[in-house]
Amino acid sequence: LWTVRGEKRLQQLLAEMGLPLAESRQMFAAMDLSLRRQFHDMMHKMADSHQLDNVVFQSFTLHHGCRHRYQATDCVYAMAALFNPSDKEIKYNDCFRDALASLSRQHRTVLEEGIERAKRLLMVIYRQTYNALDMKQIISAGPFLYMVVQEGSLDARYYSEPTCLGMLAYIALRSYVATARKKAAGLPLVASAPIIASPDECI
Repeated sequence: LWTVRGEKRLQQLLAEMGLPLAESRQMFAAMDLSLRRQFHDMMHKMADSHQLDNVVFQSFTLHHGCRHRYQATDCVYAMAALFNPSDKEIKYNDCFRDALASLSRQHRTVLEEGIERAKRLLMVIYRQTYNALDMKQIISAGPFLYMVVQEGSLDARYYSEPTCLGMLAYIALRSYVATARKKAAGLPLVASAPIIASPDECI
């Protein structure tokens, strides 16, 4: 998804699964019932031919009544997003309280807000990854790779927190290895970004 070729492969996968483009853009709960029932089996069949490892995995599910279901992985990403301040004025202890509240059944709206923030965060990370690959910002320094999020760039504020920078580094490294020469597969990636609260420092 970080390249045009990857986006075309995704569209090809959906076509082979027989999933209409309009349906694929809907929320899973709103999709046609027959497509929902066949979805997991179709993904298993297509996984090998499209080199999709661990695309389907076992997970715990949290139920709120009959309609609201949350995967454990969604809750983890939501908490990670809530841990990070979305604004300079928000304090870390408030972020911690929000993340803790998201685990309570009485604060379902906080969890849903966290999931929406996690979606935006992942889109920002994929955009940064695409730009880094397109502009060749992931550089080989011999025994390791490194990338620097430039100060003043559009999404730099997201990466002044360790959690978000770590997620970016993980996805950027996997993306780089998938598109680069084989010898890059065993190299670690060092990622750095400016700390917004302290302009003269970086993480």
